[in-house]
Amino acid sequence: MLLKKDQIFAADDIKFEDVDVPEWGGTVRIAMMTAKARDAYEQSMIKVVGKKVEPNTVNGRAKLIAACAVDESGDLLFTAQEVEKLGTKSSAALERLSHVALTINGMTSEAIEGAVKN
Repeated sequence: MLLKKDQIFAADDIKFEDVDVPEWGGTVRIAMMTAKARDAYEQSMIKVVGKKVEPNTVNGRAKLIAACAVDESGDLLFTAQEVEKLGTKSSAALERLSHVALTINGMTSEAIEGAVKN
């Protein structure tokens, strides 16, 4: 079936996963990023120095969680201004959430290798 644009725009295609975070005493919902949000996240992970493009991994886990953690309505929990503060939280909690965020967004090395093969 060839889709019409209205069908594409109406599709509920943003999936999420609830992750237990015992360090914080509850659950955090991690959602897929929209294409626009993923582009912004990926742009935040690089820096241009002169004519060179270099990775910018400073607070990378917190940036990823801020781009993916949502409330029950699907609204982001954290603002860009709160990334620095989020980075001061437990590395174990952020790592657990980052793993889920990378997986749900198809950003693990395994997912990328699979996409390249296909």
